[in-house]
Amino acid sequence: MIIDKMLHEAVSLSDPHGPRQVVILGAGFDSRANRFATHLPVNKWFEIVNPTAPTLYILEGLVYYFSTEDVEALLKSIPCIPHSRIVVSVVERSLQKAFEKFGIDSWSTNYELLRSAGALWLKNYKLRRTILPCSNHFGLRVPVTLVTSLLFGTWWNRLVYYFHIPDGRVLECEAI
Repeated sequence: MIIDKMLHEAVSLSDPHGPRQVVILGAGFDSRANRFATHLPVNKWFEIVNPTAPTLYILEGLVYYFSTEDVEALLKSIPCIPHSRIVVSVVERSLQKAFEKFGIDSWSTNYELLRSAGALWLKNYKLRRTILPCSNHFGLRVPVTLVTSLLFGTWWNRLVYYFHIPDGRVLECEAI
């Protein structure tokens, strides 16, 4: 929802020089092109037809699977066309640590590593805003199923843990 709002703001008709192309890297099952194609002033989704036109690049749920060096190279490879924007979501180190306690180590990088390496500060782009999603206020809900063997059989207990830690943030940068 946060990135959808950023998308609406970036391609609004109020800015005649704003992006009219949207590139979603690592789109997977992303349905934005279908959901917004009829009511947003976007000429092209997913493909860059005119690399000289302002473009909105969305990197949601993607960069934490790359090394810090690969993220930096990817971000630097994005053309700097005035009024273009980059929206990128990154995972917080605190969430990464919480999952490591349960033996889950699926993310290669996090906000703190990217920030300290300078990967998020791009030449000719300015940081417009950083947003911490609402789960930071309410906690991240993680359902866990436990199997308990008792004398007369097996019981399945479903527990829900709430992590009250920052889980990620969304950064929006604009070409200058």
